[in-house]
Amino acid sequence: MKNTIWSQIESDDKAAANLASGMGISPVLANLLVQRNVKTKSEAIKFLNPSIKNICNPFKLKDMAKAVSRIEKAISNDEKIFIYGDYDVDGITSSATLVNGLRKIGANVDYFIPSRDEGYGLNSDAIEKISTKSKLIITVDCGISSFDEIECAKELGVDIIVTDHHEIKDIPKAFAVINPKREDNAYKFKNLAGVGTAFMLLYAIYKSLNQDLDFLFSLLDLVAIGTISDVVPLISENRIFVKHGLNIIKRSQNVGIQTINDNLFPEKEITSMDVGFKIAPLFNAAGRLEHAGQVVEFLTTKDRSRAQKIFDYLVQLNLKRKEIGKDMLENADKKASDQDSVIIVYSTEFHQGLVGIIAARLVDKYNVPAIVLKVKEDGTATGSARSIEGFNIVSAFQKCEDILIKFGGHSKAAGLTIDSTKLPEFAGRIKEIFSNEVKDNKKEIKISSSLQDFSVSIDLCQSVNRLRPFGYGNPEPLFLLEDVSLVNVKKIGKNGDHLMFDLIGRNRIKNAVWFKNSELIHKIETGKKYDIVFKIEENFFNGRISPKVYAEDIKENRRKKCSIKYYRDLHGVKLPLNASFTSTFPIREGTEIKDSESYFFFEGIRVNLNDELQHLLRELQQNYFFKFKLKVTKSEQRDEYY
Repeated sequence: MKNTIWSQIESDDKAAANLASGMGISPVLANLLVQRNVKTKSEAIKFLNPSIKNICNPFKLKDMAKAVSRIEKAISNDEKIFIYGDYDVDGITSSATLVNGLRKIGANVDYFIPSRDEGYGLNSDAIEKISTKSKLIITVDCGISSFDEIECAKELGVDIIVTDHHEIKDIPKAFAVINPKREDNAYKFKNLAGVGTAFMLLYAIYKSLNQDLDFLFSLLDLVAIGTISDVVPLISENRIFVKHGLNIIKRSQNVGIQTINDNLFPEKEITSMDVGFKIAPLFNAAGRLEHAGQVVEFLTTKDRSRAQKIFDYLVQLNLKRKEIGKDMLENADKKASDQDSVIIVYSTEFHQGLVGIIAARLVDKYNVPAIVLKVKEDGTATGSARSIEGFNIVSAFQKCEDILIKFGGHSKAAGLTIDSTKLPEFAGRIKEIFSNEVKDNKKEIKISSSLQDFSVSIDLCQSVNRLRPFGYGNPEPLFLLEDVSLVNVKKIGKNGDHLMFDLIGRNRIKNAVWFKNSELIHKIETGKKYDIVFKIEENFFNGRISPKVYAEDIKENRRKKCSIKYYRDLHGVKLPLNASFTSTFPIREGTEIKDSESYFFFEGIRVNLNDELQHLLRELQQNYFFKFKLKVTKSEQRDEYY
């Protein structure tokens, strides 16, 4: 139905089998771990239970000791320290993390966030103004490419400590340069976000001064938000930061985060998806349309009424951002529709703060790199680029640096400034580089496992949940069901943008959802068989707990299911199974209930197992004469149900 390529992620069956038996985990979970290069028991324990104790020694980062010594001197002398941040979520949370952490231990701290008109990174005018108030600047999420500005600071007698995580061309001659990508680091993980790098500096200061580490780790709520928003791989330290940070958010000591909880998430736990699609856009709205400094104030204030006032204003800004973005996307899409290869669109009418969002939307739609630029009155064009897997946009920019004024970023996201008269030449060169490096740009969908429909279960949901939080570097696993019919297909959602349907194979899986693909409803035919790639989550509704299928892609069936494989897989089901069920009355933990023809009754009342598990038990009983026993291991109340 869509122009996609499906591929199976390679795995090591022997390693997965050894891990499953050694850990006592399901074969599916073991396979998912091995696909993430987690192959030993010790590696699996670290991955499944990320611990703060496993955060690496921050002093393994080059220049860390030098930076800590200078900051300690400033604190002891009551010298004002300026945090110089950036206007995206990573820069905002980096700034707030350092401000909160340093103020807690008595530092005299202020911060500066440039506007988008001033541009990314250090600028000499700002440094000159700061120099009248402070002789120590700590950069966060920027500075690694600010060679001239750092020289300007030195001339003004200002020490600059750079904390940044962007790609390094050369090391600037700052007082200290802390960057996980430095080749001379003893610290080997190179993919910290800006906020993670700033946190490591703070961690080193707290360790050096024997400060309260409990308060330090309470700041991981901010670190998690910045790490998720900057789309860095959620492995190693990043996984620890995000796992613990998400757990902290609901009980956060931060007044701004408490305000978010009260207004957006009063009754639910917060996931990485919530951060990416609800919190990050709210924070970004200020930097895109006005000034990101007010978000730093939001995250550093102790005044609840002030926090609520800023929150309400951010909500209004985000609504305005959506309205402007809708018109801008329509304009950009018209310019992009007749382009192949790399998309490059520019206009004097584009809003500078939204070029990154629009570039990302174009990549989602066309699956090619997109560069969106605002042409300014001074004749320059400034914009953002987003790329696809397999094409490093910064490397491509480096091959065009003779016509670029400046650029920087990551392999999949970057910013640039160019003389607008050079845009046609730049477009031609970038497209040629892309065509030389990428031969097939169809979107690849990577499948973790092909499943039988009886595997679509709460047990599978719980295995998947152990891998959370998901994000770049630890993607949510995708599974494949083959040879199924799609029935009861209908449009859902406020604007009818989504599809809902039932899947019928040997079992019926109800109410699967396919987001933002309602225009394909006419391509789904009654009587045809399809293959579906999907994600899975637990769903609790009207007292029933069931697995919820979210389609990622659908194609016409390529091959019939093999009956031999079905029965082999059925016989290989690993017991015991984790199950969730509901009842209108409490059942004591430890209670055991025997089955009656694959159903369970407690005091004459049938236990309400979900349909998918009931189907599996029936199949096992009918084909292999299995008998079952249900043991209650945990009981909790949700609303009127247990």
